[in-house]
Amino acid sequence: MKMACNKALAYEGVQRLNEEKFDLVLLYTDLTDCFLSFAHKLKVPFIYMSSNKFIGTYSTVAASPAFPSLEASFLLDLEYPLTFTGRMISTLYDLLDIMFKEWKFIPR
Repeated sequence: MKMACNKALAYEGVQRLNEEKFDLVLLYTDLTDCFLSFAHKLKVPFIYMSSNKFIGTYSTVAASPAFPSLEASFLLDLEYPLTFTGRMISTLYDLLDIMFKEWKFIPR
């Protein structure tokens, strides 16, 4: 992840974005936290966007409530309507995803 982020940020086209003026930055939620530096450096607001529903940590950051016991993550192969076991698996997956991302990606 760190290597991919470093390579993406070092790309010449990405570096030229530092010279541009922006009113707003739209960030795709999957693995793009390294691009938050642009919003910070340019001192502009940012909005997370996703072509799917927000999952885990991103649902909290985007202020979009998630209900993993009602609708499973698209990363799990669970069918609707969820069984009790499916609800437990989905909820635990969501909690573990949140805990991992907060431990791994959020600086202290």
